[in-house]
Amino acid sequence: MRLKKLAGALWCLMFVEFTSAGDNDLVLDYGQRALALAREPGLSELIGRTLNNLCIAFVVQKQLKLAREAVVESQHIWRALGNLPRFAEAHRYLANIHNVVGDYKQLLEETARLIELGASIGSRLDPMQGLIFSAIAYGRQGRFEKGRTASKGLERLPPPSGI
Repeated sequence: MRLKKLAGALWCLMFVEFTSAGDNDLVLDYGQRALALAREPGLSELIGRTLNNLCIAFVVQKQLKLAREAVVESQHIWRALGNLPRFAEAHRYLANIHNVVGDYKQLLEETARLIELGASIGSRLDPMQGLIFSAIAYGRQGRFEKGRTASKGLERLPPPSGI
């Protein structure tokens, strides 16, 4: 129980530092310490959340191999837990890594999975980000008509609830 509280506190510090555009080195330090503590008793959900956040911090520092390893591990956790919204979040992060490294073939494959997954769980965000990343990938490949078609897909998404 003590490890869970300490790991959770470190995750909170990491998240606060991250969301306040603070020191990325602190984000990594808090995150890696939280991850080590969460691994001891096997706190899967905390491990997954920490890996998702570490992924972003690694991207900021251009440590793309570590970012990819973190997000792929988190995908395995979310899939095993059946937490599809977090699983989709990890797919968004992986799509972003493909975009950053310029691997547009992989980006298009990932966005297809993201669009399908988002639609299956009733998410508007995931298909929207998938279509945006698709338009970017097609544009970077010089396939502008396909990029325009992808961006027009945004118009076909249902409006946000409550509007």
